[in-house]
Amino acid sequence: MRAVGVVGLIAAGVMVLCACDDPKGPLPAPQTAPPSGSRDNAERAREAERFAPKVWLADEDEYGPGEAQLFIEQAELRWAHDEGCGDDSIADPMDSRLLATGGYTHQGKGGPPGCEHGGRTYRSDENTRPRGPAELGAEGFYLKADEGVRGGTGTAAPTYWQYYKGAYIYWFFYPYNDAPSIPAGPAAVNMFDHEGDWERIAVRTDGEGARVGVTLWGHGKSCYLRDDQLEWVNDHPMVYSAKGTHASYADDGVHRHGVDRTSAGTPWETWQRVRPIADEPWYGYWGAWGSVGTPGPWANHRTGPAGPHPNREPTDAWTEHHCTEPDQSVPQDEPAGPTIPDAFLDQWYAPEPMSRPGPPWPYYVRLQLWGEDVPGADGFEGLSSYSEDFNATPGIGALACSNDLDLVEASADKLVFAETEDDDVYENCPDKGTVTLTLSGDQLVYDYVGDSGSAHTVLVRS
Repeated sequence: MRAVGVVGLIAAGVMVLCACDDPKGPLPAPQTAPPSGSRDNAERAREAERFAPKVWLADEDEYGPGEAQLFIEQAELRWAHDEGCGDDSIADPMDSRLLATGGYTHQGKGGPPGCEHGGRTYRSDENTRPRGPAELGAEGFYLKADEGVRGGTGTAAPTYWQYYKGAYIYWFFYPYNDAPSIPAGPAAVNMFDHEGDWERIAVRTDGEGARVGVTLWGHGKSCYLRDDQLEWVNDHPMVYSAKGTHASYADDGVHRHGVDRTSAGTPWETWQRVRPIADEPWYGYWGAWGSVGTPGPWANHRTGPAGPHPNREPTDAWTEHHCTEPDQSVPQDEPAGPTIPDAFLDQWYAPEPMSRPGPPWPYYVRLQLWGEDVPGADGFEGLSSYSEDFNATPGIGALACSNDLDLVEASADKLVFAETEDDDVYENCPDKGTVTLTLSGDQLVYDYVGDSGSAHTVLVRS
């Protein structure tokens, strides 16, 4: 982006997987407004405590839940710049209330050699996560925390709740997401580790104090279960936090969605410290909770997430998508999808440049393929990345984009993927297309077809 920067202060006033029976019937229709005679604040606070979940933290998980305010107190607020310009320190220490009310401001920068600030001023309560809004590209606010906070505070951590149209949403903050490495033939890649990890579940009620179901989130997906499809401790639903990724599941074990593992390790009775999120001094900050990923194909996945925000309306708390066994992301009447044969599992690249729709110049392609969905990968089975020169300084040049690969067809010697843009720094790559990979000895023949044209090259193993 070519915008700009002077620091300022304004005066401040889990796709979640589960094991469950087939639904016996739909839940009540999602409410479009709180029911008449809805609870007052005190009554909602009591119900929020009553329905707060019991979370089983996984055995041997080094990165437990933490307190968001403590994370902020041990972090520095920075502004990330793209196009080779250095990041700027905004506040260290920082005031959480200023953070939440737009009291910290900054501008972007143009590219080198000058890297002068310019353009409009952004506030810390605006949607400014790097690699979030298209207008910002890789620029934006982020919290860079000390590594010492990554372990969290364990079961002493608070849980934050909000109410939305009959649903009590419970937010869990983990200072670090430690995703398992992705198996890829002889290689293993760890692309989804990042600072800051916000997870949540919701207990759905009829608006008058009776529970009717639970919504679970994880890896970009949400689904619901009836209340008789989970274990309960009184009115507390029992959920399991996956080791490292902290995705929420309804049972313990190894889950098909990838290498998520849950176990009844340490019980976390969240109702012991459940707090209304609207009362938190930081609630309103809308940058990244964690550092920005190193420029490259998977920088977006390695950047801290945007957390809960007053303008982030949780409409999916009332999703109509049922959870299924063993993979909640698959509707009940939909058969299991294709899988990638082992011969394809690896990192691949094109040793020679190719011409492809988008920029008029030749450029290179790299692929990463794995066998199943991977935690943090939002349900896709591979990643593609394109660069004018992979040997150049990351982030410098006219082309830098990465895409998600969603498997459509598979046979012993051919794969077909739907390719969708995930991160396009310079906004000159096609949004979507179809990638066909044909195994030919130790090589992959790559063919692309999209609205903007077609492309062809040969890939070898990295």
